[in-house]
Amino acid sequence: MAVRPTDDENKRLAPRHEHPRQEIPPNNPFGDLVRLALLSLSEPRRFTPEQEKALRTLAHQTIDQLEAPQGAIAQEGSRSERDQAQNALEMSGIRYRRLFETARDGILILDARTGKITNANPFMAELLGYPEDEFVGKELWEIGLLRDKATSQEAFEQLQQDGCIRYEGLPLETRRGERREVEFVSNLYRESGYTVIQCNIRDITERKRAEQQKEELLVEAQEQADRDPLTNLLNHRAFYKKLDAEAAHAQRDQAAFAVVMLDLSGFKFFNTVYGHLQGDEVLRLVARKLQEVCRSYDTVARFGGDEFALLLPNVGDTRREEIESRLYAALDGLFYRAGDQETTIPVAVSLGAALFPEASADCHEVLRQAGERLLWSKTGGGVEGHAHRVRADVVAHVQGFSMLDALVTAVDNKDRYTCRHSEEVMEFSLLIARELGLGEAALRTIGTAALLHDVGKIGVPDAILRKPGKLTEEEFAAIKQHPTMGTALVSTVAGLEDTLDAVRHHHERWDGNGYPSGLWEDETPLTARLMAVADAYSAMTTDRPYRKGMEQTKALSILEAGAGTQWDPGCVAAFVTALLRPQSMAMAA
Repeated sequence: MAVRPTDDENKRLAPRHEHPRQEIPPNNPFGDLVRLALLSLSEPRRFTPEQEKALRTLAHQTIDQLEAPQGAIAQEGSRSERDQAQNALEMSGIRYRRLFETARDGILILDARTGKITNANPFMAELLGYPEDEFVGKELWEIGLLRDKATSQEAFEQLQQDGCIRYEGLPLETRRGERREVEFVSNLYRESGYTVIQCNIRDITERKRAEQQKEELLVEAQEQADRDPLTNLLNHRAFYKKLDAEAAHAQRDQAAFAVVMLDLSGFKFFNTVYGHLQGDEVLRLVARKLQEVCRSYDTVARFGGDEFALLLPNVGDTRREEIESRLYAALDGLFYRAGDQETTIPVAVSLGAALFPEASADCHEVLRQAGERLLWSKTGGGVEGHAHRVRADVVAHVQGFSMLDALVTAVDNKDRYTCRHSEEVMEFSLLIARELGLGEAALRTIGTAALLHDVGKIGVPDAILRKPGKLTEEEFAAIKQHPTMGTALVSTVAGLEDTLDAVRHHHERWDGNGYPSGLWEDETPLTARLMAVADAYSAMTTDRPYRKGMEQTKALSILEAGAGTQWDPGCVAAFVTALLRPQSMAMAA
């Protein structure tokens, strides 16, 4: 009879898990371990100590077998990385060498301990004209990169501290003696355990030359902007800058300077007669003359048109009148010869000066006052004397004289060369009258008549008044109308009746060939006869745009030769006698 197994025996004898049978390849190094592992799974049992030892040994061998390929792979990878790094380093060295040898900048390698050059690239040799081996063993200052050994040492100290130094515009001299400008950059770094210095030298000669040319062009442009293109003097704008700068300097040093304004007398008329090209030549002539008479540190400027301005520093306690007098003397006798003409043309100037800080502590106010002084000089204000007293006396007693006097001034100002003509005729007429012994009443009448004698010219065209050549018959006929026209004007003012004869007849001649009435000898009133002599002398000795005024001796000889034909012999004799007295000569000069 079969015996039924108990439950415990059933559990013990029942298979735990059915694993599919695995085929182990005969050449698998882990076959024994795998078979033992499968056996332990299918048939649980206890291992004997020998089996456990064998199993542990087999496990270690298996682990070694498993790790061996991984270690080989890692070792192979590390070797590959080192090879790549080595290759990269070699390529970097090749590239650096290629750069070193082909760079268009000079490169020097120095020993940081000694400061001596250990290597130089080909371009450095090309730049300075030395073989590469001649650089080796030299210091920077020996090849001209630094001024001297002390400078070189200072540069190395800075390099040690900052790690980099840079200079621009260092001058280098090549072997051929050529000067080159270079940019110098030096860096400190370590290579293969050594501290080295690499110096990069870039040739910036052309750049510097271009920068210099650009700067010169800029300076030239600024200079041209400050210069008058015709005379090459400073212009109006530049003069103001100089004026402001000089004022600041004078205030700081408590110094004085003078401002002088000048212009050419009759320049507009000169341009009309001779043309603007000749006028430009006159302006250049005056500019050169002003530069000659001024000091090297004075400022001479063309202010505009025919106006010039001077800035005279450090005048000390020199008076304004003395400055004006010296300039007038220096500019006297200035002539211009137009083209191939034999006749020389006198060039006259008017000027006015003002002093800083005497006139004002504001330099622009000083300039304004110099301009006013110039205007005063042009209108005859520069000569004070009897004319002012006569005017003041007549104005006080005769209502309407100021209007006529203004007309006379307008006539005289039509031609700046004759702007003082009426006053001169008055002075010379009074000189003759006193010599003839005339009384005060007659002197007053003669003085007033002389100031008004040409008032009728206000109706004569400017072109006729200023014509340099001979007048046509029609033009002369127009000129001959001015005594009659002047008489008509003066007769409208009550209180001037005594002056009418002189105004109407001052162009009559002793021989009866004068105008407007053709009077003979004593038929012409004495006031008119003596005024005719004074008028002629003033006209002959005054500079005109087309001729220089005559010398006194020549003018007097002409008067003496014409006495008894054109002029009253007694008036001529009285004038010559009076004029040649010392005090009269001083006045005439």
